[in-house]
Amino acid sequence: MKKIISFLIIALFICFQTHAQDFWDWTAPLPLTDSTSDNTNPFLHKTFLGASEILYLVWQKSSDSISTEIWIDNILDSEAPSVLLSDSGIHYTHPKIIEGDRWPTNDTMFFLIYLSNENGNIDINYTVRLNNGIFTPPEAITETPYDEDQLTVGANEFNKANSSFHANTIAWIGEGKLFLKNLIFEPSHQYFDETIILDSINCSDPCVFTMSDIHGDLMYVKEDSGSNHIWHSYSDWSGNWNTPQIFYDSTTSRNPAISIHYSTPVWTTFIDTSWRIMTEDYWIGSYLYYISKDTPFEPAAMNYVIGVKSNISELYIAVTYPENGYDEIYMNEWPGSTDFQNFSNSGRSNRNPRFFVGEHENSSCWYDYILWESYVNGHWQIWSSKTYMCVGMVWENESIDGILEIHPNPFTHETKLEFTLDTQSDVIIEVYNNRGMQVATVANQTFDQGEHQLRWNGGDVKAGMYIIKMTVGDMVYTEKVVKSP
Repeated sequence: MKKIISFLIIALFICFQTHAQDFWDWTAPLPLTDSTSDNTNPFLHKTFLGASEILYLVWQKSSDSISTEIWIDNILDSEAPSVLLSDSGIHYTHPKIIEGDRWPTNDTMFFLIYLSNENGNIDINYTVRLNNGIFTPPEAITETPYDEDQLTVGANEFNKANSSFHANTIAWIGEGKLFLKNLIFEPSHQYFDETIILDSINCSDPCVFTMSDIHGDLMYVKEDSGSNHIWHSYSDWSGNWNTPQIFYDSTTSRNPAISIHYSTPVWTTFIDTSWRIMTEDYWIGSYLYYISKDTPFEPAAMNYVIGVKSNISELYIAVTYPENGYDEIYMNEWPGSTDFQNFSNSGRSNRNPRFFVGEHENSSCWYDYILWESYVNGHWQIWSSKTYMCVGMVWENESIDGILEIHPNPFTHETKLEFTLDTQSDVIIEVYNNRGMQVATVANQTFDQGEHQLRWNGGDVKAGMYIIKMTVGDMVYTEKVVKSP
């Protein structure tokens, strides 16, 4: 059997400046929670129950100053959200979800990790959601006399004794120390390994992420002589974390973040007289964005994924930025653009933008989400928008060039689609908009071996980015095309 490899491409396209004019690639913002209480710190997690895909939103909700609850909602169904943890006088906060399937047996859906002050100080706890819908009794991950905070989670993969193992890493700060703990997936079971202190002095802002197929990576901030610098560590093939090293120390920096999909580091750094946003890319090195302000950014980042080629240097970056007396959510106009525009465009205060992977439409196409908090009716409310992604696939011995050529691109009225077939094949060519809706069928027929050229007249669709999806037998190829105004 031939091996299939997926290749990804970052789409670079033009979009309008605000939602009044429409960011072409994102849906209009919608609220996910009520505005009658404070709903904050959202975390979105995609999982499966049998063949059913579930997209769980967990967040903290508070109606007063003495208690905070954790709520959950599958945003793909119509059922009402429900409360998971609630006790008068107790604050349950900062919920995170990590995948699970073998704890204590093979009926585990996920682990809910959270902070709680039920023992008088802030500790990290967890509960396990089983496939039958029941949550196990909460258990402590930490029970220390001091407060834990800045909880973060991430996945990594390593090879132990020539077998592939998965692990979810939990990181947090306690008394200025950086702690790590792995939830390890072995073939028959899962377990938490021992807690380690990765760094013991003046640590903050940890961020865990997957760097490659064989190890995980972690970034954090370390204060030294009044300046904050970015440090990092990575796990080896055996799951051991190496001694931390300086990652960036040219200027004082804060708030490292990692893009979803390609794990590109992003952080805020103080240059000259203002705070800026910087990324570090394998191909282009350090890259500084134009946007600046007098307080540190807290950036969130996402690589845009379309097609059968890859380029990891083009990112969507979301931040808060002041406009007309309010912090709005700003995002660059298109992946890789240095120009940032008002994305939320709400005329009220907004904060805490974060990107998450969403639901699949089929085996090669899915949605990614941006979530943030917006101040509505005197309370914080969670809002969202999503964008469409599609990867293509090629056979291992097949060139990724010349499969589907589109020109002109961008186009104004009509564009040509050219492809070559090795054998006579059934071919379907469809056009989808950025919402994942089919807008045209260019071909659905059998083509002979050889070169072919078709035309798509897009004069009746609005300007924006579209996905050309070509199905040849059991293979799917996708490419982006831009319709100019």
